[in-house]
Amino acid sequence: MKFLFTFPSMTAAFSADKWIKDSRELSVQGLPTRIIHLPYCLTGTCQGLGLSVVADVNNIVSLKNKFHENHISFSNIWKETSVEGNYEKFEEAGKAAKK
Repeated sequence: MKFLFTFPSMTAAFSADKWIKDSRELSVQGLPTRIIHLPYCLTGTCQGLGLSVVADVNNIVSLKNKFHENHISFSNIWKETSVEGNYEKFEEAGKAAKK
C-alpha cells in the first residue's frame, strides 16, 4: 500500500526522509520512501511536500511510533485510495476517515 506522511514544514519532510535512509532501526530499514509534491487533493492540508512510503499497515504504525520516539514531527498520515492520487486520512484501527 502507498502511504503519505505530511509535515509542518518542508525541512521536516526532508529530515524524516534522511532519518529513514540513515536509520539502523530494523523496522524501518529498506522501506521505499520518496519526497513528493503533495497531490492536489491535499494541498490545503500543510506544506507542499510529503514523504511517500510503500509499506503495509504494521510498518506504517511502527514508523509512526519511531517518528514519535525520535521527535520527528509530522502532521498526518494519508493512505492512497483505489483511485491513484486520491488519499484519505489513515486511522490506526484499520479504517480511514474520508477527507
